[in-house]
Amino acid sequence: MKEQDKDTHNTELRTNSPLFIDGVSGSALIANYMGIQEVKSFYESGGQNVPIWYSKYLGYRTPTFSVANKSLIHLLNENKFNNSWEWLMPVIEKIILEEKFQDGESVFLRTFAMIDMDGNFMVRFNRHSLFKHKDLFIASFEAVVDFLRNRSLAGR
Repeated sequence: MKEQDKDTHNTELRTNSPLFIDGVSGSALIANYMGIQEVKSFYESGGQNVPIWYSKYLGYRTPTFSVANKSLIHLLNENKFNNSWEWLMPVIEKIILEEKFQDGESVFLRTFAMIDMDGNFMVRFNRHSLFKHKDLFIASFEAVVDFLRNRSLAGR
């Protein structure tokens, strides 16, 4: 195991397994992009180290599971990426601060919170599709997922 894979505690390590989820949901794309990984830890039972797994993001920590990948599924089932600004804004900030197109142009919110004639909020990243919805959060979530899907298709 590489030194950087170890957590601050001797009993924990971050697994580098991909998200094992049937179909790729928007929340799974976001979790992968944000580097959310399952943490493997151990507890002693009957003189043996028994493995347990959990995942965490921001201040949220899943329950522990005795089977690998269940904590990631639990985290995604909580589905906070598509209903919490607290979870989505760090994703938007990371895209804006870290992403560039192949020609070097930075990624930015080209349209954000403008309202069309039907009263829908409009959101899009430059060079990407425009998303409209009565709810600003939903339009923002859809724009983030669109960006990450296109990023995945481009192999980045």
